Amino acid sequence: MEAVHGVESLAGGDGRHHVSRTLGTALLISVGYIDLGKWVAAVDAGARFGYDLVLLVLFFNFSAVLNQYLSTCIGMVTGKNLAEISSQEYSQFICVGLGLQAGMSLFTSELTMILGIAVGYNLVFDVDDFITSIIFACVVINVLPYLLSPRDKRMAGTLNACIAGFTILCFVLGLLISQPEIPLHVNVMFPKLSGESAYSLMALMGANIMSHNFYVHSSIVQVQRAHVHTLGALFHDHLFSILFTFTGVFLVNYVLLSSAAAESSHNVIHTFHDAVELMNEVCESCLHSINPTLRITNMTFGVLMACLKKSLVYLDSCFLQIFTSSMAPLVLLAVLLFSSHIIALTSVIASHVVTEHFFGANLSLVAHHVLLKLLSMIPAIYSAKVAGSEGVYQLIILCPVIQAFTLPSSVIPVFRIASSSWIMGNYRVSLRVEILASLAFCLTLFINIIFAAEILFGDSDWTNSLKGNTETPVLIPHTVLILMSCASIAFALFLAVTPLKSSSREAETQELSVHSQREAPDEIQRS
Repeated sequence: MEAVHGVESLAGGDGRHHVSRTLGTALLISVGYIDLGKWVAAVDAGARFGYDLVLLVLFFNFSAVLNQYLSTCIGMVTGKNLAEISSQEYSQFICVGLGLQAGMSLFTSELTMILGIAVGYNLVFDVDDFITSIIFACVVINVLPYLLSPRDKRMAGTLNACIAGFTILCFVLGLLISQPEIPLHVNVMFPKLSGESAYSLMALMGANIMSHNFYVHSSIVQVQRAHVHTLGALFHDHLFSILFTFTGVFLVNYVLLSSAAAESSHNVIHTFHDAVELMNEVCESCLHSINPTLRITNMTFGVLMACLKKSLVYLDSCFLQIFTSSMAPLVLLAVLLFSSHIIALTSVIASHVVTEHFFGANLSLVAHHVLLKLLSMIPAIYSAKVAGSEGVYQLIILCPVIQAFTLPSSVIPVFRIASSSWIMGNYRVSLRVEILASLAFCLTLFINIIFAAEILFGDSDWTNSLKGNTETPVLIPHTVLILMSCASIAFALFLAVTPLKSSSREAETQELSVHSQREAPDEIQRS
C-alpha cells in the first residue's frame, strides 16, 4: 500500500518542509484520538458528573503526550520501533501478552471507526438500518486507501498529512465555534473518585490514551535517525508538534464535557438512564436547530448524531451556510471518511509491527488492512442485530473502556526503555521525566483497580446494567469483563517487577567500571 509507505516517507524527511517530519506525523497519530467513541465518552461523563472529571481528562491528555513523546524518542535514537525492542528485552510470554493487549486496543479502535461511519451513513440517507451501514463502512474503508494514495510516496505522505490536519481542524474549530456559550470553568475541584464514576473514568482514559499508537509513533519516526545527526533539536520539534495537536484533542473533549455539564446543571441526574435521557433532549434540540427537516428515528441514534454534527460549524459564514443546509450530512460523512482513512493507515502500521515482532507473523500490508475490517465487522453487526441502535451506542462507549484495560502494562515498556542507559545511551530521559512516567503508570493502574473493585463488589448503576439487572441489553457478559480487568491488572503488576534483559548487562558494566576504578589507584601505588 503506497499510502503506508507515504507515511514513512513523510517521517523520513522526504517531505518538502522540515516541519512535515514532526507535525505531519503528530497529526496522523492524533486523528485516532477524536473518533466517535471518544466523543460519546466525554458527553456521557459531562452529563453524569459535570466538571468533576475535567482535571483527570487533563491528566490523561498529559499522559498521552508524555508516552507519545517517549515513543518518538525511542524510535529515533535506536532506529527500531517499540515492539521490536520489547521483543528483544522481554520473554516470549510477556511479548505475547503485550501483543494481545496492543491487538485489543487496535481492534476496539477499528470497531469505533466503523460504527462512526455507520452512524454517518444513517444520517445522510435518513435510515435506521445499521446492518447496511456497517457493510457500507467496511467496503468504503477498504477502498479509500487506494483512491487517496498517489503512486508517488512523497505526494502520498503530504496528502495524508493534509487530510489529517483538515479533519482535526473540522473537529476542533467546529466545536469551538458552535459552542461559544461554554465558559472556561476555572474553579475545577479535585476529581471525586468513586465506584459510580469508575466506568466513565475508564472510558475517558481509554479515549485519551491508546496503547497501540505508541507502537505506531515509534515505527513511523525510526527512519529519522539516518537523516539527522543531532537529535536534540528534532526531539524539541516532536514535543512541540505533539503538544500542539493534543491541545486540540483536549479542547474537543473539554467543550463536549462542558456542554453536557452545563445542560446537566439544570437537570437532576440520579442514574445512567437519566443521563441518557438528558443527552437525548439536548441533542434533539441541537439537531433540529441545525436542520429542522431532519427526522430522528431513534433517540439514542440522535445522541450520536449531535455529537458529530456540532463539529461541522466553521469560522466564516460561507461554510456555515453550507454546513447548515441540506449538504451538512454529506459533509459530516466526508469528514468521517477522511478520519477513517487516516486511522486505517495507522492501524495497518500498528498491526504490522505488532504481529511481526510479538508473534513472528509477517503478513502483507493489504492482508492487515482487510483482516482488521473483517474482524471488526463481526461484533458491529452482532450488536446492531441483537440490540439495534442501543447496542451500537453501548458498544461505542464500551470500546474505550476495553482500551483502558491495556494501558497499565503498555506504558511500562515505554518508560523502562526510554530510561535505559544501555539502550538510549546519552539520550536516556532525565530523572524528572522518569518520575512523571511512573506517575502516569500509577494513575492508569489505580483507575483500573477502582474499576475492578467496583465491578466485583459494587452496586452502582453501571454494574447492575452490565450484570443484566436492568432492561438494557448486555453485549459482553459480566464475567468476561471481570476476567479481562483482573488479568490486565495482574499482568501489569507482573510486568512492573520484571526488569529488562539489558538491565543485567548494564549492571555488570557498572560493576566492572567501579572495579576498574578501584584497581587503578592500587596499581599506581605499586608502581
